[in-house]
Amino acid sequence: IIIDKKILGKALYLLKLQLDKELLFKLDRIGSYIFIKNIDSNNYYDMPMSIFNIDSDYAYIVYQEIGSKTKSIQHADRLTVRGPYWNGIIGEFQLSNIKNSNVLIIARGMGQSSILIALKKIIRNKNKVFMFLDEGKINSFYCLDYINEDDVDIEKLDLISHDGKERLKYFIDNNSIDVIL
Repeated sequence: IIIDKKILGKALYLLKLQLDKELLFKLDRIGSYIFIKNIDSNNYYDMPMSIFNIDSDYAYIVYQEIGSKTKSIQHADRLTVRGPYWNGIIGEFQLSNIKNSNVLIIARGMGQSSILIALKKIIRNKNKVFMFLDEGKINSFYCLDYINEDDVDIEKLDLISHDGKERLKYFIDNNSIDVIL
């Protein structure tokens, strides 16, 4: 059941989904994703969606409405959900268990939708987190609304530009980073 739909930017939405408790528990892993579609659509309308966030009662996904598949859920109040699936991010076990380390997270555009669960687990394990964010084609840093910026050193930049690439390279060359996500 779609509980809420929030506009994050131009054609960019956050869906709050009520799912069964067992599925919520299974989705609270780094790299989790589901396939969704409008309950009235054909099977070829299935879309993989990263789990952006999980709380005790709901799952959240972020999507950009750009084609017929994503537009098909515009007025839906229920979705067909298939999952859980994992390995949206390779190395989930290692990321979940790293402790007292320096972790660099790099995300661009819609890639922000797969970092929040990882970030929470990495912070919980007393890691120092640095984040380089690029708003990409969606022109939004939507994940920042869900991150306590006191827990993370954040740098916003254009990762495609020469300057952005140089700033990232300089940071990696001059800091002791144990893991890059």
